Amino acid sequence: MAGPELDANGRVIGVVLKGGEKVVGDAVIAADGAYSPIKRALKIDSEYNGYSAIAIRAEMPANKPDSDSLDIYLNLKFHGDQLPGYAWVFPFGGGRINIGLGYVNSYKDWQKINATQFMGEFMQTLPRDWGLPPIDELKKDKLVRAWRLPMGFTAWPPWRPGVLFTGDSLGAGKPASGAGISKALESGLAAGECAIAALLNGGPDDFTNYGQRMEAAWGKEYRRGRYFHKLAGIPAVANNGIKLIDNSFFRDRRLKALYKKEQGPQHKVK
Repeated sequence: MAGPELDANGRVIGVVLKGGEKVVGDAVIAADGAYSPIKRALKIDSEYNGYSAIAIRAEMPANKPDSDSLDIYLNLKFHGDQLPGYAWVFPFGGGRINIGLGYVNSYKDWQKINATQFMGEFMQTLPRDWGLPPIDELKKDKLVRAWRLPMGFTAWPPWRPGVLFTGDSLGAGKPASGAGISKALESGLAAGECAIAALLNGGPDDFTNYGQRMEAAWGKEYRRGRYFHKLAGIPAVANNGIKLIDNSFFRDRRLKALYKKEQGPQHKVK
């Protein structure tokens, strides 16, 4: 998809495919990812400016017994600065594992980080007897994958006349973890319901109902998340945060507070 098709008033009335073909509709649900061509073409000026995580991972063989554990590494430093992020290792079974890491771009020098090199340096801290392949070999075999995870809303209001933003184009990722798959599904379903309701009533120029649904579901949590990311981007704050998380009492209470009220937009079931 190359971008949106607009009418004379600037309302989105469809999309233009890469081959030039135009597909029109009464409403467009933009599920076109973190680098949304629709959002870029409309030059969206968002009221909320959530941060993004840069994530990178690779699947590889390892001399490591299969297990059902997910290992999280919080001590993630760049030139001595504690980063707002974490690394992970989890098994795929059959002697293969997934290794990756992610960090938030609230850190002032995030653009100086070579993510592939940084992941390779992290892999060197893991047990040598795992026999992990070098990062250059993984890269040569095209096993390294990197992507951006917009979080905390990066397109607000989450609609413009004729279009509703969902998933990564909305910046719907959960600020506490970067989890985005469930948020994409939930926001997409809500967008569809709100689009139908609006078209049956006022028409495609106003999807305020969708903004209300998103605000009711995630507004408070995502406001906290944006503020948290801003603070965590300061290395001294992030370092003190790691010390707190090392305290099991604080960690357990914090995790319960983050997830006990987990909710999404309410959907109509027929």
